[in-house]
Amino acid sequence: LAGARRWEEFRGAGEPIFIARKRQEVACIVYSSGTGGRPKGCMMTQENYLEQCIALTSIYPFWPGVRYLSILPTNHAIDFMVGFFGPFTCGATVVHLRTLRPEHVREAFPKYKITYVSLVPLVLKNLQKGLQARFESLPPGQRKIFNVLVGINKMLTKSRPRL
Repeated sequence: LAGARRWEEFRGAGEPIFIARKRQEVACIVYSSGTGGRPKGCMMTQENYLEQCIALTSIYPFWPGVRYLSILPTNHAIDFMVGFFGPFTCGATVVHLRTLRPEHVREAFPKYKITYVSLVPLVLKNLQKGLQARFESLPPGQRKIFNVLVGINKMLTKSRPRL
């Protein structure tokens, strides 16, 4: 790209130059993947990002010491806000894994003391498939105990409000 410079060229170049922006200025253009038709671009303003950050940090209250596990691609709109912008503005920590194999994701929670993680339906469906396969492989007695426990859980959480 004409005029583009590598990050390494800026090391030791002094303080970055602050450029004031107006809230209505376009910050970037986010493109859809085109799953619902042709790919489209949406112009996101500085204000769009500020308002998203305010809204999302009310759901995910970040502060120093909070640890967010980022398993979505950073170019995903949710992970960009919750896994980058929110923690960055609030001083929280973001944990990235080298692999998304289920055993590594599972181990990351206690190892890194994860506070939050964002998921999308595809990740949840894959998790459900894996769990379903494990439950189906249980001996009949254990499966029966599991089903009883699931029933108790449903009964106890029936009146709990859903988000």
